[in-house]
Amino acid sequence: MNIPKKIFLVFLRIVYTGVIILLLLLKCREIPPMPEYIPTVSISTESIGITRIVLRLHFTETKPPRSFSLFKNGVHFITDTLVAQDTLLLDTTLFRGRTYTYKAYRLRGNTRYDSSKTLTITTLDSATIALTADDVGVTDALLKVCASRFGKYEETCGNEIIKILLLIKLCQKKNYSHSE
Repeated sequence: MNIPKKIFLVFLRIVYTGVIILLLLLKCREIPPMPEYIPTVSISTESIGITRIVLRLHFTETKPPRSFSLFKNGVHFITDTLVAQDTLLLDTTLFRGRTYTYKAYRLRGNTRYDSSKTLTITTLDSATIALTADDVGVTDALLKVCASRFGKYEETCGNEIIKILLLIKLCQKKNYSHSE
């Protein structure tokens, strides 16, 4: 009876060693990488100005309604619901040459369940813009005509785009053309 007990103990030891080897082999096996997560909401810039920005908010793989909250510099900016898969948002509360961050959150009820990556933008500074009146399709002669009508005239050097655009808007409102 002593021999079968020894055989049984040897058998257990072989099984135990086999299980340990099997576990070690499984543990050393390479784990496949997780697929990259794609958020259901993203935010990007369409245009950046001196004191404004146009943002594109886009939703993927979702059905309407699409509720979201947008945060600017970590502070709540807007909450809304869309039927469309994407929309443009205009922020005109910016200052020249400053950096801002935006982040969009998907909402289910009042609960956030997904978010975009953080978008960082810097508004333009007047020194960044190097346009002349010719770049925007306005000649000095037209500006002088408008200025003579309004009693104002600013030189049209490259960094004076804001003054040029203001004069253009004044001319358009009054319907003056170059031929006048």
